Amino acid sequence: MKIIYLIFKSSRRTKEIFVLAVDIFLSIFSTWISFLVRLDLEVFLLPSGNTFYAFLISPIIFIPIFLILRIYKSMFRYFDFKNMQNLLLANVIYLLIFSSLIFYIAIPGVPRSIGLIQSIIFLISIFLSRLIISNIFNYINNDIKKIRVLIYGAGKAGVKASKLLLESDDYSLVGFVDDDKAKVGRKIFQYNIYSNQDIEFLKEKYEINLILIAISNINDFNKNSLIKKIETFNIKVKVLPNINKFIDGNITINDFRDISVLDLIERRVVIEDNFIDGQFKEKNVIITGAGGSIGSELCRQIIKSNPSKMVLIDNSEFNLYKIESELTNILEENNYKSKIISKLISTNNQLMIENIFGEIKPNYIFHAAAYKHVPIVEGNIVESIENNFIGTVNVVTAALKFSCENFVLISTDKAVRPTNIMGATKRLSEMFIQAINNDLGEQKKCLFSIVRFGNVLDSSGSVVPVFRRQINSGGPVTVTHPDITRYFMTIPEAANLILQAASFSKGGEIFLLDMGNPIKISDLAKKMINLSGLKIKDENINKSSNTEIVNFEITKEIEIKYTGLRPGEKLYEELMIDPYKSKKINDNIFIADENFIDLQSMNKIHDEIQLLIRNNNVKELVAILKKTIEDFNHKKVIENY
Repeated sequence: MKIIYLIFKSSRRTKEIFVLAVDIFLSIFSTWISFLVRLDLEVFLLPSGNTFYAFLISPIIFIPIFLILRIYKSMFRYFDFKNMQNLLLANVIYLLIFSSLIFYIAIPGVPRSIGLIQSIIFLISIFLSRLIISNIFNYINNDIKKIRVLIYGAGKAGVKASKLLLESDDYSLVGFVDDDKAKVGRKIFQYNIYSNQDIEFLKEKYEINLILIAISNINDFNKNSLIKKIETFNIKVKVLPNINKFIDGNITINDFRDISVLDLIERRVVIEDNFIDGQFKEKNVIITGAGGSIGSELCRQIIKSNPSKMVLIDNSEFNLYKIESELTNILEENNYKSKIISKLISTNNQLMIENIFGEIKPNYIFHAAAYKHVPIVEGNIVESIENNFIGTVNVVTAALKFSCENFVLISTDKAVRPTNIMGATKRLSEMFIQAINNDLGEQKKCLFSIVRFGNVLDSSGSVVPVFRRQINSGGPVTVTHPDITRYFMTIPEAANLILQAASFSKGGEIFLLDMGNPIKISDLAKKMINLSGLKIKDENINKSSNTEIVNFEITKEIEIKYTGLRPGEKLYEELMIDPYKSKKINDNIFIADENFIDLQSMNKIHDEIQLLIRNNNVKELVAILKKTIEDFNHKKVIENY
């Protein structure tokens, strides 16, 4: 058995030589058995004289045939129908040549029927040897590997995934699980197909480490239901990637992605692209904050309409480089003619902003540039007010000066009854947009609008990547409060709805994106831990030990640690100040009716803020925000300024 283990761990070439040696032995053995059958033991015991030729001819014939048909290039760990076909074809060719040669040469002492008898015995021996080799390799494979895998889905995608597993040195396939009762109890490559009710039993018996969901035609609702069932087993889950790439074969097992929180959202927006082509084709579009989460996704979706020029404005060189490179690749792959212009500047630079707008004369502006991370903003109040509010004023002023057709401010739910500086700066920016729109009157050359929404999953400021890093490092996962809730939406969903809202604009609207039901952050953390194959540390349940041995590896329990609300943080976020003053324009977008002040007053506030920024007067800056913004309740004590 030690020799078999060494062969199993050896190179591909060594394995091919080993199987070839087995086949040569089988050809000799088959020839001996054929003589034994034809002449019986009393007449033929050992080859001698001319009978040696039959033993010699057999490998001389079959080896070239097997090499030409690439028999030894197939995987020896499994024996599927395709392998059986190739092997059968090779043996039929061998049978025709070998039996014909023996028959027509008429070697003295070698019966002519030996050609047919030997070929049939050789065929049977080869097939049996492949089954034995496959089972031995799979036994050793299961014996020495650590990551034991169940494949959920016994269809074409599941079969493809199993082949990837069998080709890998890091995984051990235990079997398949399928909801189709007609498939349960059957086998694929000698691996059983189980019912989904058997998962708990299989986990205990085989110490399952990973479940691969390999169902090509599953919709979001069914995937969500499936993940909910699996979640209770504390088994790491990965899902099938892009099905087209998968079926084309341009994929490895490492391309299966971890379960994302996107897979856990019950309500999903249907992304629509049909309206974008006519809206942005051959237009000039400027996106500020183009390297951020929302800004970059706006770029990805708008570029599909082949605009004339797309100007990317960002003050982060790295983020600007990333999105420019990605868009350039999209242009090349689709043979688009759009011109990408990257500008590494801050929106605080009024002169440069006006120079860019004067040169480009944009049709559309999406203003996504802002400091959004609440604790960072709380520690940098002057810089944040300048960036979020003064920067917005600069962009709006340039848009008016150079006759932009449509301006969209990307805002946040934190602007509603704000308790932090970030929310207050966004609400102040909203009020400035409202005042500008009101001042333009009915004859608007530029349509100004605001789009307000909650958290986007996997954005730079989202809790999701933070939780993922904390889980990967062994915990603890930090949540500020057990009852804190947030609205969530995917980045592509949010960007698509922003573009839809822009197409509805008649000027002055505050568009609210329907974020679905709020999600409790502690529940989100628990789901992510469970679907990572780990357990949640609970002193009431797991008093005996903080760790458990799973398949020779120590699996840690992940603690959820509650740290307390941060300065300016609310338990619950809101999307509108007065829910009764809103109207729905489609399934996913509302319009809010909210108060604002006139442009003359806003200009005066703007001038005062600029003066306070120059004097670095934090207390007065916060005071003017409180005075201007209704229901602004800033909870941070300004004592370190």
